[in-house]
This record gives sequence, structure tokens and C-alpha cells, in this order.
Amino acid sequence: MKKRAFLLGLIYAFLFSSCASSMVPGEEIVVEKSASRKPSWILVPPRNTEEVLYFVGMATHAPSLEKGKEMARANAAAQVAQFFGTKVNYSYTSSYQYGTSSGEDDYVSAFTNVMASKMIKGLTLEDLYYEKVKYADVNGVVRVGYNVYALYSIGKTSFEKIADESISEVDEKFKSSGAYETMKARREALLKELDELLGR
Repeated sequence: MKKRAFLLGLIYAFLFSSCASSMVPGEEIVVEKSASRKPSWILVPPRNTEEVLYFVGMATHAPSLEKGKEMARANAAAQVAQFFGTKVNYSYTSSYQYGTSSGEDDYVSAFTNVMASKMIKGLTLEDLYYEKVKYADVNGVVRVGYNVYALYSIGKTSFEKIADESISEVDEKFKSSGAYETMKARREALLKELDELLGR
């Protein structure tokens, strides 16, 4: 009897292993989710109002739900870069460096990096959706992770304060490096975009 049970266990293990290994790189299976369907705000965020701005952050294949929440929050903070026509890749563990070797765009990059890092504390979580998934990585190895989607808001008053603090911090960085004068034109254009966004 014990031998039969042992053999059945081996068979089940073999079948499970075979099914898992049959996944191809990029394939993903949802094994658990926080709601029956994805919220509409994932694809269509709420419209910004005169008082509030909205951001959607996401994380894919996070090793844990908590880490996924951290990554989604950091990703949402980085979305501020879209307002200024730049692409900034911000990760939760990033360390920011300021340079002057790339010309005027350095000012914008420094600003969006600083603002994204400050925005993390200013965001308010409005809603959260997650999926626990089984997926095959680029090498075909089957893993388990979390896809997390988070909707955040921030008042325009807080947004404006963070933006002004970021401008001051970046100004100091470039003044100390002696590159401030070469950045003035891009800085003024950035301030104009910011004023238009905030209606001031």
C-alpha cells in the first residue's frame, strides 16, 4: 500500500513538472487575483481635476506582493516625467547622479529624477489591484510573481510644493557644478510647462 502511494506521488510530481516545464518564455497564468476583473482605471485613469492629479503605477513579476506595492508606487511617482515630455526610468532602489556632459537635457533629467523621488511620499493610494501569476522567464524557468496595479492621487498644492522644492534642489546642484548658466534656457522652458500644468 505504501509502495503504491509512493508511486502515485511520483506520477503526480512528474505530471506537475511536465505541465510546468511546458510553458514557453513569456507565457503567464493567473493563479489568484484581488478582484473578479481588472479595474477600468488601469487603462483609463480618472481625469485630473482643478485640485487633484492622478497617476497609475504598476509592477510586473514582483517577487512578493509587498515588493510589488513598493515598485508600483515608485513607478507611479515616475509618471510625472510624462508631463515634461521626457522618459525617466525610476526604480525603487535607484540612486540619482547629476551630470553636465549631455548638454541642456541634463537639467530636465535631474529635475524629473528628484521630483519622482520626492513624489513617492506625496502620493495617496486610491485603489489597488493585483494578480498572482505563474510565468516562464526568458530561459523558460517557471516562476511565481505578482503583477500589481495601483491608482494614486496627489493634490495640486502638494504637487506644486514638491515641484518648487525640486527646482530649488536642482538649481543648487548645477550652480555648484558651474553649469547653471548653460541650463537656463531649458530651465525656463521647464518652468513654463510647469506653470501651464498648474494654471499659475
